[in-house]
Amino acid sequence: MKRTLIFALALGLLALGGSAKANLILNGGFETPPLSPSPYGYNYRTGTQINDWTISSIYNGVAQFDNNYRPVGAGNYSIQLESGLKNSSPGDSISQTVNSLVQGNTYQVSFLLSAYSAVGGASMDVTIDGVTKNFTSSSQSYASDSFDFVATGSSETLMFQNVGVYGVSYPQIDSVSLYAVPETTTLVAGALLLLPFGASTL
Repeated sequence: MKRTLIFALALGLLALGGSAKANLILNGGFETPPLSPSPYGYNYRTGTQINDWTISSIYNGVAQFDNNYRPVGAGNYSIQLESGLKNSSPGDSISQTVNSLVQGNTYQVSFLLSAYSAVGGASMDVTIDGVTKNFTSSSQSYASDSFDFVATGSSETLMFQNVGVYGVSYPQIDSVSLYAVPETTTLVAGALLLLPFGASTL
């Protein structure tokens, strides 16, 4: 009976570990601030006009938009990275500094990506902690992309940058998240340590 309870506790620890993950990205869906009234379904944002993010732009800024402009990935809004000015490369970027990382731990960055136009597609670099990955899309439907990295410090900057062809590449992103890779093995080891105590009382 007691051993059964120990197994139940072990399963509970595993479930708790899965549900306790916290997204270290703030405003990953670009839901704040809300759009100002616009007949086009988007507002250009620069600087820190999207909460918790920093925008670098040599044109009007990134476009925060709703379904009146293009389909969004989730929630009410997505953003579009502009391609900058002609003969200027790369295009716009948006970034956020992530704190509370643990050096040596593995984390996963994930997001939804689509292209403004299927013609020519969109190309975007995602950079964090010295790791840069390129992602492309040639579809107006959103797809989930992700990659892992190992933290080398407690604070790192996550950046998305349009690196595609001027006037063609317009990456649209949504639902940005950064999670610690689930420490399932640690939880299992902790649960297994309880088993001898349960077994000894049988």
